[in-house]
Amino acid sequence: MASTVLACALVFTLNGTAAQSVGPKDIPFQQVELSKNISQLLRSNSGHYWKTAATDVSRLGDLSNYIQEQGTINGDPHLGNFSVIPITSKKGKEELKFLNIDFDDGGRGPFALEFARYVAVGKASSKDIKVKDLCNAYLSGLRGEKMKEPATIRDAESITSAEYAELRTKYVQKRVSGNKFKEIPGEIEKWDGHPNKEDVSAVIKNYEVLDVAKRPMERGGSLGSLRLWVLVKDKSGNKRILELKEYQETSLAEYQAQPEMNHRVADLFETYWRKTDPSSYTLEKVFDRVYWVREKKVTVLEYQDKVQEDEARIYIANLIGRFQARQAEGAAYLAKIEKDPTRFKEAVKAFIKDYLGTATAAME
Repeated sequence: MASTVLACALVFTLNGTAAQSVGPKDIPFQQVELSKNISQLLRSNSGHYWKTAATDVSRLGDLSNYIQEQGTINGDPHLGNFSVIPITSKKGKEELKFLNIDFDDGGRGPFALEFARYVAVGKASSKDIKVKDLCNAYLSGLRGEKMKEPATIRDAESITSAEYAELRTKYVQKRVSGNKFKEIPGEIEKWDGHPNKEDVSAVIKNYEVLDVAKRPMERGGSLGSLRLWVLVKDKSGNKRILELKEYQETSLAEYQAQPEMNHRVADLFETYWRKTDPSSYTLEKVFDRVYWVREKKVTVLEYQDKVQEDEARIYIANLIGRFQARQAEGAAYLAKIEKDPTRFKEAVKAFIKDYLGTATAAME
Protein backbone atom coordinates (compact mmCIF):
# COMPACT_ATOMS: atom_id res chain seq x y z
CA MET A 1 0.00 0.00 0.00
CA ALA A 2 1.17 3.50 -0.74
CA SER A 3 2.02 5.52 2.33
CA THR A 4 0.13 8.71 2.99
CA VAL A 5 1.51 12.19 3.49
CA LEU A 6 -0.25 12.46 6.86
CA ALA A 7 2.73 11.12 8.74
CA CYS A 8 2.89 12.16 12.36
CA ALA A 9 6.37 13.40 13.07
CA LEU A 10 7.52 15.62 15.91
CA VAL A 11 10.49 17.58 14.72
CA PHE A 12 13.40 19.46 16.27
CA THR A 13 14.49 18.80 19.83
CA LEU A 14 12.78 21.35 22.05
CA ASN A 15 15.38 21.29 24.84
CA GLY A 16 13.67 18.29 26.40
CA THR A 17 10.74 20.35 27.67
CA ALA A 18 7.27 21.11 26.45
CA ALA A 19 7.26 23.78 23.77
CA GLN A 20 5.99 27.16 24.88
CA SER A 21 3.78 29.29 22.69
CA VAL A 22 5.42 32.64 22.25
CA GLY A 23 3.06 34.01 19.64
CA PRO A 24 0.21 36.48 20.14
CA LYS A 25 -2.36 34.87 22.43
CA ASP A 26 -5.22 36.16 20.31
CA ILE A 27 -4.30 33.97 17.33
CA PRO A 28 -5.61 30.50 18.15
CA PHE A 29 -5.17 27.49 15.91
CA GLN A 30 -8.41 26.19 14.40
CA GLN A 31 -9.54 22.53 14.16
CA VAL A 32 -7.17 21.38 16.90
CA GLU A 33 -9.55 18.60 17.96
CA LEU A 34 -9.96 17.46 14.35
CA SER A 35 -6.21 17.25 13.71
CA LYS A 36 -4.49 13.93 14.38
CA ASN A 37 -1.00 15.38 14.30
CA ILE A 38 0.99 18.57 13.77
CA SER A 39 1.12 18.06 10.01
CA GLN A 40 -2.68 18.07 9.78
CA LEU A 41 -2.88 21.04 12.14
CA LEU A 42 -0.55 23.13 9.99
CA ARG A 43 -2.29 22.20 6.74
CA SER A 44 -5.62 23.21 8.25
CA ASN A 45 -4.24 26.53 9.50
CA SER A 46 -2.43 28.34 6.72
CA GLY A 47 -4.22 31.51 7.81
CA HIS A 48 -2.68 31.21 11.29
CA TYR A 49 0.80 31.12 9.77
CA TRP A 50 0.27 34.22 7.66
CA LYS A 51 -1.47 36.17 10.41
CA THR A 52 1.36 35.33 12.80
CA ALA A 53 3.94 36.56 10.29
CA ALA A 54 2.01 39.79 9.79
CA THR A 55 1.19 40.66 13.39
CA ASP A 56 4.29 39.48 15.24
CA VAL A 57 7.27 40.24 13.00
CA SER A 58 9.64 39.64 15.90
CA ARG A 59 8.82 35.95 15.59
CA LEU A 60 10.55 35.91 12.22
CA GLY A 61 13.93 36.72 13.72
CA ASP A 62 16.63 37.07 11.08
CA LEU A 63 14.19 35.83 8.43
CA SER A 64 12.62 39.30 8.55
CA ASN A 65 15.62 40.52 6.54
CA TYR A 66 14.50 38.39 3.58
CA ILE A 67 10.79 39.24 3.30
CA GLN A 68 11.04 42.45 1.26
CA GLU A 69 11.03 40.67 -2.13
CA GLN A 70 7.57 39.50 -3.13
CA GLY A 71 5.71 37.89 -5.97
CA THR A 72 2.99 35.40 -6.74
CA ILE A 73 3.25 32.54 -4.25
CA ASN A 74 1.28 29.61 -2.88
CA GLY A 75 -0.01 30.36 0.60
CA ASP A 76 -0.24 26.66 1.49
CA PRO A 77 2.51 24.72 -0.31
CA HIS A 78 2.96 21.08 0.70
CA LEU A 79 3.52 17.67 -0.86
CA GLY A 80 -0.18 16.91 -1.30
CA ASN A 81 -0.74 20.01 -3.44
CA PHE A 82 1.62 18.78 -6.16
CA SER A 83 0.84 15.80 -8.37
CA VAL A 84 0.81 14.37 -11.88
CA ILE A 85 -2.37 15.21 -13.78
CA PRO A 86 -3.50 15.20 -17.42
CA ILE A 87 -3.37 18.63 -19.02
CA THR A 88 -3.79 20.16 -22.45
CA SER A 89 -1.12 22.63 -23.47
CA LYS A 90 -1.96 25.94 -25.11
CA LYS A 91 -0.87 24.25 -28.37
CA GLY A 92 -3.44 21.50 -27.89
CA LYS A 93 -1.05 18.73 -26.84
CA GLU A 94 -2.38 16.29 -24.25
CA GLU A 95 0.09 15.00 -21.67
CA LEU A 96 0.55 14.19 -18.01
CA LYS A 97 2.62 16.67 -16.03
CA PHE A 98 3.75 17.20 -12.45
CA LEU A 99 2.18 20.48 -11.38
CA ASN A 100 0.99 22.56 -8.48
CA ILE A 101 -2.57 21.23 -8.62
CA ASP A 102 -4.16 23.27 -5.83
CA PHE A 103 -3.16 26.92 -5.79
CA ASP A 104 -6.48 28.47 -4.80
CA ASP A 105 -4.78 29.61 -1.59
CA GLY A 106 -2.22 31.56 -3.58
CA GLY A 107 -1.72 35.27 -4.07
CA ARG A 108 0.95 37.87 -3.45
CA GLY A 109 3.44 37.63 -0.60
CA PRO A 110 7.12 37.27 0.38
CA PHE A 111 9.10 34.54 -1.34
CA ALA A 112 10.95 33.64 1.87
CA LEU A 113 7.76 33.07 3.83
CA GLU A 114 6.32 30.77 1.16
CA PHE A 115 9.42 28.63 1.38
CA ALA A 116 9.45 28.70 5.18
CA ARG A 117 5.82 27.58 5.20
CA TYR A 118 6.72 24.69 2.90
CA VAL A 119 9.61 23.67 5.15
CA ALA A 120 7.40 23.82 8.25
CA VAL A 121 4.82 21.40 6.84
CA GLY A 122 7.56 19.17 5.43
CA LYS A 123 9.30 18.92 8.78
CA ALA A 124 5.99 18.24 10.54
CA SER A 125 5.26 15.43 8.09
CA SER A 126 8.66 13.72 7.99
CA LYS A 127 11.13 13.15 10.79
CA ASP A 128 13.88 12.39 8.27
CA ILE A 129 13.72 15.38 5.92
CA LYS A 130 16.61 17.81 6.43
CA VAL A 131 16.19 21.58 6.32
CA LYS A 132 19.59 21.89 4.65
CA ASP A 133 18.52 19.55 1.84
CA LEU A 134 15.33 21.52 1.25
CA CYS A 135 17.30 24.80 1.33
CA ASN A 136 19.95 23.53 -1.08
CA ALA A 137 17.31 22.37 -3.57
CA TYR A 138 15.44 25.65 -3.19
CA LEU A 139 18.53 27.80 -3.75
CA SER A 140 19.41 25.70 -6.76
CA GLY A 141 15.96 26.49 -8.15
CA LEU A 142 16.37 30.20 -7.45
CA ARG A 143 19.55 30.03 -9.53
CA GLY A 144 17.53 28.54 -12.39
CA GLU A 145 18.99 25.07 -11.96
CA LYS A 146 16.45 22.32 -12.61
CA MET A 147 16.78 19.14 -10.59
CA LYS A 148 16.13 15.76 -12.17
CA GLU A 149 12.65 14.53 -11.40
CA PRO A 150 12.44 11.57 -9.01
CA ALA A 151 11.73 8.25 -10.73
CA THR A 152 8.32 8.02 -9.08
CA ILE A 153 7.21 11.26 -10.76
CA ARG A 154 8.75 10.36 -14.13
CA ASP A 155 6.98 7.01 -14.13
CA ALA A 156 3.61 8.65 -13.45
CA GLU A 157 4.19 11.19 -16.25
CA SER A 158 4.91 8.34 -18.68
CA ILE A 159 1.30 7.09 -18.53
CA THR A 160 -0.36 7.55 -21.92
CA SER A 161 -3.59 9.44 -22.53
CA ALA A 162 -5.32 6.16 -23.43
CA GLU A 163 -4.14 4.52 -20.20
CA TYR A 164 -5.33 7.49 -18.19
CA ALA A 165 -8.74 7.43 -19.91
CA GLU A 166 -9.15 3.79 -18.88
CA LEU A 167 -8.25 4.63 -15.28
CA ARG A 168 -10.76 7.49 -15.31
CA THR A 169 -13.52 5.22 -16.61
CA LYS A 170 -12.90 2.72 -13.80
CA TYR A 171 -12.81 5.53 -11.23
CA VAL A 172 -16.18 6.90 -12.36
CA GLN A 173 -17.81 3.46 -12.62
CA LYS A 174 -17.05 2.74 -8.95
CA ARG A 175 -18.91 5.87 -7.89
CA VAL A 176 -21.83 5.90 -10.29
CA SER A 177 -24.91 3.79 -10.93
CA GLY A 178 -26.52 4.62 -14.25
CA ASN A 179 -26.71 8.41 -14.45
CA LYS A 180 -26.62 8.95 -10.69
CA PHE A 181 -23.93 9.09 -8.05
CA LYS A 182 -23.86 6.30 -5.49
CA GLU A 183 -24.15 7.44 -1.90
CA ILE A 184 -20.85 6.40 -0.29
CA PRO A 185 -20.32 7.24 3.41
CA GLY A 186 -17.43 9.63 3.88
CA GLU A 187 -17.10 10.28 0.14
CA ILE A 188 -20.39 11.09 -1.61
CA GLU A 189 -23.58 12.47 -0.07
CA LYS A 190 -26.98 13.23 -1.58
CA TRP A 191 -27.49 16.87 -2.57
CA ASP A 192 -30.91 18.51 -3.01
CA GLY A 193 -29.90 22.15 -2.79
CA HIS A 194 -28.50 24.78 -5.13
CA PRO A 195 -26.63 24.66 -7.35
CA ASN A 196 -28.58 21.78 -8.89
CA LYS A 197 -28.39 20.14 -12.33
CA GLU A 198 -30.10 23.06 -14.03
CA ASP A 199 -27.89 25.64 -12.32
CA VAL A 200 -24.72 23.84 -13.37
CA SER A 201 -25.99 23.18 -16.89
CA ALA A 202 -26.43 26.93 -17.39
CA VAL A 203 -22.68 27.39 -16.87
CA ILE A 204 -21.05 24.13 -18.01
CA LYS A 205 -21.76 24.15 -21.75
CA ASN A 206 -19.41 21.45 -23.06
CA TYR A 207 -21.02 18.57 -21.16
CA GLU A 208 -24.41 17.08 -20.46
CA VAL A 209 -24.95 17.39 -16.71
CA LEU A 210 -26.39 14.17 -15.23
CA ASP A 211 -26.25 14.54 -11.44
CA VAL A 212 -24.92 16.66 -8.56
CA ALA A 213 -23.73 15.29 -5.21
CA LYS A 214 -22.08 16.72 -2.11
CA ARG A 215 -18.59 15.99 -0.86
CA PRO A 216 -18.31 15.80 2.94
CA MET A 217 -15.56 17.85 4.55
CA GLU A 218 -14.32 16.62 7.91
CA ARG A 219 -11.34 18.94 8.34
CA GLY A 220 -8.89 21.12 6.41
CA GLY A 221 -8.56 24.61 5.10
CA SER A 222 -11.79 24.27 3.12
CA LEU A 223 -13.88 23.23 6.12
CA GLY A 224 -17.15 25.14 6.04
CA SER A 225 -17.10 25.76 2.28
CA LEU A 226 -19.32 23.88 -0.15
CA ARG A 227 -17.73 21.23 -2.34
CA LEU A 228 -19.80 19.41 -4.95
CA TRP A 229 -19.24 16.67 -7.48
CA VAL A 230 -20.97 16.90 -10.85
CA LEU A 231 -21.48 13.84 -13.04
CA VAL A 232 -21.27 14.82 -16.71
CA LYS A 233 -21.19 13.15 -20.11
CA ASP A 234 -18.89 14.45 -22.84
CA LYS A 235 -19.64 14.56 -26.57
CA SER A 236 -18.15 11.08 -27.02
CA GLY A 237 -20.50 9.62 -24.42
CA ASN A 238 -17.82 9.23 -21.75
CA LYS A 239 -18.77 10.06 -18.19
CA ARG A 240 -16.55 12.29 -16.07
CA ILE A 241 -16.70 13.88 -12.64
CA LEU A 242 -16.25 17.62 -12.27
CA GLU A 243 -15.57 19.21 -8.91
CA LEU A 244 -17.06 22.53 -7.80
CA LYS A 245 -15.15 24.00 -4.86
CA GLU A 246 -16.56 27.15 -3.33
CA TYR A 247 -14.25 30.12 -3.77
CA GLN A 248 -12.70 31.47 -0.58
CA GLU A 249 -10.37 34.37 0.01
CA THR A 250 -6.76 33.26 0.12
CA SER A 251 -5.13 32.84 3.53
CA LEU A 252 -2.53 35.33 2.29
CA ALA A 253 -5.12 38.03 2.96
CA GLU A 254 -4.19 37.52 6.63
CA TYR A 255 -0.74 38.86 5.73
CA GLN A 256 -1.60 41.71 3.40
CA ALA A 257 -4.28 42.95 1.01
CA GLN A 258 -4.51 40.81 -2.12
CA PRO A 259 -5.21 41.65 -5.77
CA GLU A 260 -8.78 41.54 -7.05
CA MET A 261 -10.02 37.97 -7.54
CA ASN A 262 -9.69 37.70 -11.32
CA HIS A 263 -6.33 39.47 -11.34
CA ARG A 264 -5.07 37.16 -8.59
CA VAL A 265 -6.19 34.06 -10.46
CA ALA A 266 -4.59 35.27 -13.71
CA ASP A 267 -1.28 35.76 -11.87
CA LEU A 268 -1.51 32.26 -10.39
CA PHE A 269 -2.05 30.68 -13.79
CA GLU A 270 0.85 32.62 -15.27
CA THR A 271 3.09 31.41 -12.44
CA TYR A 272 2.05 27.78 -12.13
CA TRP A 273 0.25 26.77 -15.35
CA ARG A 274 1.63 29.25 -17.89
CA LYS A 275 1.91 26.70 -20.74
CA THR A 276 -1.39 25.02 -19.93
CA ASP A 277 -4.87 25.59 -21.34
CA PRO A 278 -6.57 27.45 -18.45
CA SER A 279 -10.04 26.18 -19.39
CA SER A 280 -9.42 23.03 -17.34
CA TYR A 281 -9.31 24.97 -14.04
CA THR A 282 -11.62 27.98 -13.96
CA LEU A 283 -13.66 30.25 -11.71
CA GLU A 284 -17.38 30.29 -12.46
CA LYS A 285 -20.42 31.81 -10.81
CA VAL A 286 -22.96 29.02 -10.37
CA PHE A 287 -26.33 30.03 -8.91
CA ASP A 288 -25.38 32.49 -6.14
CA ARG A 289 -21.74 31.61 -5.44
CA VAL A 290 -18.37 31.51 -7.19
CA TYR A 291 -16.67 28.13 -7.54
CA TRP A 292 -13.40 26.71 -8.74
CA VAL A 293 -14.39 24.25 -11.46
CA ARG A 294 -12.10 21.43 -12.56
CA GLU A 295 -12.28 17.78 -13.47
CA LYS A 296 -11.77 15.35 -10.62
CA LYS A 297 -8.43 13.75 -11.41
CA VAL A 298 -7.55 10.10 -10.96
CA THR A 299 -4.54 9.53 -8.74
CA VAL A 300 -1.64 8.22 -10.82
CA LEU A 301 1.18 9.31 -8.51
CA GLU A 302 1.50 7.30 -5.31
CA TYR A 303 4.51 7.26 -3.07
CA GLN A 304 5.32 3.76 -1.85
CA ASP A 305 7.31 4.82 1.20
CA LYS A 306 8.59 7.81 3.09
CA VAL A 307 11.86 7.82 1.16
CA GLN A 308 9.95 8.51 -2.05
CA GLU A 309 7.90 11.19 -0.31
CA ASP A 310 11.02 12.98 0.88
CA GLU A 311 12.61 12.75 -2.58
CA ALA A 312 9.53 14.49 -3.93
CA ARG A 313 9.63 17.12 -1.18
CA ILE A 314 13.20 18.03 -2.11
CA TYR A 315 12.27 18.21 -5.79
CA ILE A 316 9.29 20.47 -4.99
CA ALA A 317 11.59 22.79 -3.02
CA ASN A 318 13.60 23.18 -6.21
CA LEU A 319 10.40 23.77 -8.18
CA ILE A 320 9.28 26.50 -5.77
CA GLY A 321 12.65 28.19 -6.23
CA ARG A 322 12.26 28.10 -10.00
CA PHE A 323 8.73 29.54 -9.80
CA GLN A 324 10.10 32.46 -7.80
CA ALA A 325 13.24 32.93 -9.87
CA ARG A 326 11.38 33.88 -13.03
CA GLN A 327 9.40 36.64 -11.32
CA ALA A 328 10.36 40.33 -11.29
CA GLU A 329 11.90 40.42 -7.81
CA GLY A 330 13.44 36.95 -7.95
CA ALA A 331 16.92 38.11 -8.96
CA ALA A 332 17.19 40.69 -6.15
CA TYR A 333 15.98 38.09 -3.65
CA LEU A 334 18.57 35.57 -4.78
CA ALA A 335 21.34 38.19 -4.67
CA LYS A 336 20.48 38.95 -1.05
CA ILE A 337 20.62 35.27 -0.09
CA GLU A 338 23.84 34.63 -2.01
CA LYS A 339 25.70 37.10 0.19
CA ASP A 340 25.55 34.48 2.93
CA PRO A 341 23.53 31.33 2.11
CA THR A 342 24.32 29.78 5.49
CA ARG A 343 22.77 32.75 7.26
CA PHE A 344 19.58 32.34 5.24
CA LYS A 345 19.38 28.61 6.04
CA GLU A 346 19.85 29.28 9.73
CA ALA A 347 17.18 32.00 9.65
CA VAL A 348 14.69 29.59 8.09
CA LYS A 349 15.57 26.86 10.56
CA ALA A 350 15.23 29.13 13.60
CA PHE A 351 11.83 30.47 12.55
CA ILE A 352 10.49 27.02 11.73
CA LYS A 353 11.67 25.65 15.06
CA ASP A 354 9.86 28.44 16.87
CA TYR A 355 6.64 28.11 14.86
CA LEU A 356 6.54 24.31 15.18
CA GLY A 357 6.99 24.78 18.92
CA THR A 358 3.84 26.88 18.96
CA ALA A 359 1.95 24.26 16.97
CA THR A 360 3.16 21.51 19.29
CA ALA A 361 1.92 23.43 22.32
CA ALA A 362 -1.49 23.85 20.70
CA MET A 363 -1.81 20.07 20.32
CA GLU A 364 -1.05 19.36 23.99
